[in-house]
Amino acid sequence: APAVTGILGIWTKIKATTTELSEQIQPVFYEAMTNADKVQIAHMEEDEENQTNQMAKLKAEVADLRNRVWLVEGDSLDKVVEDRLSTGDYEGQLGIVHKAQQDLKRLSDSIESKIEADKLKKDPSQKTFPRGDPRIVLFVDDLDRC
Repeated sequence: APAVTGILGIWTKIKATTTELSEQIQPVFYEAMTNADKVQIAHMEEDEENQTNQMAKLKAEVADLRNRVWLVEGDSLDKVVEDRLSTGDYEGQLGIVHKAQQDLKRLSDSIESKIEADKLKKDPSQKTFPRGDPRIVLFVDDLDRC
């Protein structure tokens, strides 16, 4: 019985020491895993950035090749001009004056369509513009800021 008691005492000490070591090692293990994860994430982010840069270069190359293709294919001048204008490349470079001109043109077209509709109406009191031809007046205030 004393031998069994001795063995149980040793077993208890081993178990306590194992538990204590496990508790000490666990934070170190988790920190090592966290650091490894951080390194892996950093590598993944670097790869993503490299791929994004590569994608941007490839898109620029594709755009350049598209610009060259219409010259090589020998399209008609009308087709070339239409293709270039339809891409919107120039649209983004136009300023506020052009945008105002477009809006005024749309407004004018809308007024003209109303006038045409009014011509079809028989009752003059139902006309959209009963006082005569409409006018668009553009008032530019503070010219020094324009």
